[in-house]
Amino acid sequence: MTYVVRVGGTGESTICLDEPECLYCGKKNFEPSMDGPLVCGLCDMGINEDGSKWTVAQWAKMNDRFAHRVGEIRRQQQP
Repeated sequence: MTYVVRVGGTGESTICLDEPECLYCGKKNFEPSMDGPLVCGLCDMGINEDGSKWTVAQWAKMNDRFAHRVGEIRRQQQP
């Protein structure tokens, strides 16, 4: 399936994935959030599995993971 990922300041990328996974936490994402099929509902709201809100450090870590994963997917799909 083809998805479009918008990355702040860097434009957008079209990526192809067999199964969507959350670009923040990496878990399989079977129900799209308001942010689309590549972000799970919890990460979309900045909430941990235990119901607590992300701390600033967790937010930074998740954003780094998101950017790393998008870069990884872009590199895999280059001809």
